[in-house]
Amino acid sequence: MDLHVRITEGSNDDFIRLVRLLDEECLEMIGNDKLQHKQFKQADDDSTTVVVVYDGMTPIACGSFRNYSEDTVEMKRVFVRKVYRNKGLATKVMHNLEKLALAQGRAYAILETGGKIQATVDLYKHLQYDTIHNYGPYETDMNCICMKKKLG
Repeated sequence: MDLHVRITEGSNDDFIRLVRLLDEECLEMIGNDKLQHKQFKQADDDSTTVVVVYDGMTPIACGSFRNYSEDTVEMKRVFVRKVYRNKGLATKVMHNLEKLALAQGRAYAILETGGKIQATVDLYKHLQYDTIHNYGPYETDMNCICMKKKLG
């Protein structure tokens, strides 16, 4: 693999294509209940910080964050193409995002993931995210799991 990371924004075409694949996969795996919060998961504007991992010229993994509050970012849209999974790429994406958030002066990262997708829950626990009470639009949704980590 010829891996390299690009820092960009939410309007990046490669990021948008990867997010479409993520949405298709979520729909296939768990149905419409996961997509009910789709409007809160969007990260396709220039105020979003995005990491895209490439194998040569092929975009293979991505993730993003938005500022949630003065000291907190919200991680969003972490995805790795199926054929590239179990190679540490999601961890690479998350570590890059966390470093960028720290460089912007943020102390915490929060995120939401679907409780039906155990692999993502396990990933975030491995990365030392702790389960918290659901926040914002996920507050009353028992299909969501919200997590938080102190950065640095």
